[in-house]
Amino acid sequence: MSNSINLADYLQRFSTKVLWHFSGYQRSEPDAYKRLVSIIKSKSLKISEKTTLIRMPSGENRLGHKCSCMCDIPFKDLKIHTERYGCFGVAFKKENAILKGFFNPVFYMHKDHPLLKHVEPLLCELEKLASPHERLSEALQEFLCILGTYVKRGDLLSPVHLDPSMDEEQKNNFYYEREWRSAYEWNFSETDLVAVMLPQKYISEFKKVLGDEFSNVSIISAEMVGML
Repeated sequence: MSNSINLADYLQRFSTKVLWHFSGYQRSEPDAYKRLVSIIKSKSLKISEKTTLIRMPSGENRLGHKCSCMCDIPFKDLKIHTERYGCFGVAFKKENAILKGFFNPVFYMHKDHPLLKHVEPLLCELEKLASPHERLSEALQEFLCILGTYVKRGDLLSPVHLDPSMDEEQKNNFYYEREWRSAYEWNFSETDLVAVMLPQKYISEFKKVLGDEFSNVSIISAEMVGML
């Protein structure tokens, strides 16, 4: 019998055993629902169509890979997340997301951190040195894209804003999101799922979509999240 203690069992407002993926960011309610249904029916969490980027101090955009995103937010705190990303979400077992979906926490960087200012000229110099060597240049770009996928730049001193334009400018504070990312598409199984959250008016229809295959998946009304 193990004597180890899982502190997450006692610090529920700090971490959780599931990772949530939301489907409603900058989408209408019907589109968010349609996307949620697509994820469940296809058993696939696809990477985004949009490439991640890091805006360097000079204003240049450094690209990362396309990725999919989840958040590590305890149930009682989900309200702060649904305000931005909508009320349609699916929860996966964290262990399975790590081992099968290859999700990893992002590295948050303040927009004016000296490290970014120090690194930017170094990256330009490395690219210049590698440019005569095609394979070396390709490998360097691939390496930088991998790093860029898991770095998130923002304003760690800013209050949280719901304005998407501030997100695009990387002037918002994203730290509270506790985001995890994966650069790989995840073809999950029903045993990887824990719960689905959506507005009450969609639940009856959604149960028909789930069928017997997902009978062990809990369905949570978004209204309940808002009340807690």
